[in-house]
Amino acid sequence: MLLKQQFGVSVHVSTISRLLHSMGLTPQRPIHKSYKQNQKKIKRYLEMFPGLKQRAEQENALILFLDVFG
Repeated sequence: MLLKQQFGVSVHVSTISRLLHSMGLTPQRPIHKSYKQNQKKIKRYLEMFPGLKQRAEQENALILFLDVFG
């Protein structure tokens, strides 16, 4: 659906899955909650995000998330 909205291209879910798999990407979900979570930072983020999302929509911008691990 996002590809259709952004680029006007309709691609079947299985095609996307095969493409991501060929790139070495697999769907993953965290098994456990991180012991390093800072509840104050999480609360602050949850309070700030709706405003950030609204601003991004107003400016026709994307919000991207980067995950660093290791």
